[in-house]
Amino acid sequence: MLLRNSQLRDDGVSALSDGLKLNGANQVRVLDLASNGIGVAGAAKLAELLTVSTALIKLDLTANKLGSKGTETLVGGLSGESSKLAAISLRENDIDQAGARAIAKALQSNSAIVTLWLGKNKIGDEGTIALVEALLAAKHTSKVAYFDLHKNNITKVGIASLTTLVAQSPSLTALGLAGTKMQFTETEIMQTNAKENPELGRTKPVRLWMGTDMNKWPDF
Repeated sequence: MLLRNSQLRDDGVSALSDGLKLNGANQVRVLDLASNGIGVAGAAKLAELLTVSTALIKLDLTANKLGSKGTETLVGGLSGESSKLAAISLRENDIDQAGARAIAKALQSNSAIVTLWLGKNKIGDEGTIALVEALLAAKHTSKVAYFDLHKNNITKVGIASLTTLVAQSPSLTALGLAGTKMQFTETEIMQTNAKENPELGRTKPVRLWMGTDMNKWPDF
């Protein structure tokens, strides 16, 4: 269901979610709600939908107005074992470290997410560390493969944490860090850690996007 740029806002997405809970929770697999002015109230309704949907595998909420409060409300619907959602984009939602911590908490009990797009937010080092710790704590159950954190005000502390993730995650396939200022030595260390690792079951290197161009990032 493709509804991006439809000016739904909270009222519209609330009505949509209620309707899907009644009639489409077992049918709709893709829900594109990018650029719809969705805030906390809409996020609450979508969280309710996530708890009952048995079909939804892809949710695009790029360029909305969730903020950290809306993000915390939304990801509450991802914590249950029944969630089938495999791909979610929360790009450009003014998410700070508090929102990142909420996502991290959800990841610890969610084994379905494969694609996690968090680019163009305000997650910073503290939020990055929380996300990495959650993924490493759940590394034997987490399936996160495509992880986008580009343009998130990440500095050397967050980069060091992500380097550890690249070295230790058995599922990570691609990491988006475009727009992140990295020293040559930091880049070199991360690339070394990104190599194939038979002990982890990694047969190919982790793909790293560190420049300014995200055009070749895997399609959402």
